[in-house]
Amino acid sequence: MIDLLRDLIEKYLSAELGAEDFCGKFETEYNFGETQTSDSRRKYEALFDVVTRYSPFDDEVARIPNYIGEAELAATVRAFAEGLRAR
Repeated sequence: MIDLLRDLIEKYLSAELGAEDFCGKFETEYNFGETQTSDSRRKYEALFDVVTRYSPFDDEVARIPNYIGEAELAATVRAFAEGLRAR
């Protein structure tokens, strides 16, 4: 089975996708992707929870406690990808 979420992670980490594109595509694939199974969704749930809190606007990140900026997103995606590779 094609793992499109993992592919999106790799594209983001290699700078083929910017943060906004990555988050939008990841969220859409996670929610509506036909190739995703319930096991796949469980595997990516923690990252999905972070991706949905990304904001490209520094003032929003400063004002809204749950929002994250690009640096935190990048660090989280890198750590998540390392965990996937270790499996």
